[in-house]
Amino acid sequence: MHTHEHSREHSHPHTHEHTHEHSHEGEHSHTHGDDQSEVMALLKYMASHNYSHAAELKEMAERLRSDGRKSSADRVIQAAEYLTDAGAELDEAIKLFGGEE
Repeated sequence: MHTHEHSREHSHPHTHEHTHEHSHEGEHSHTHGDDQSEVMALLKYMASHNYSHAAELKEMAERLRSDGRKSSADRVIQAAEYLTDAGAELDEAIKLFGGEE
C-alpha cells in the first residue's frame, strides 16, 4: 500500500492502492556512483523491451490482416516500426554512452 501526504485539504481518505508512478520533486535518494551503471542497465532494458513489443505488434498486425482489417494492420505495423526505430536509437545511445567519459 502506498501512502502519501497532501498539502491541500480534501474530504476522502486515501486508502486505495496506487498502481501508477509518482513524481516527488526534490527527492533524490540514489548515490551518484551507481548512476552510470543504472542508466546503462535501463537503456539496455528499454531497447530490448521496445524490440519485444515491436515483435508482438507485428504478430497482431498479421492477425488483423488475416481478419480483413488491412487499415488497422497497417497502423499497427507503423507503430511496430516506431518501436523498432526507438530500440535502434537506444542501441546507438548505449554505444555512445560507453565511449563518453
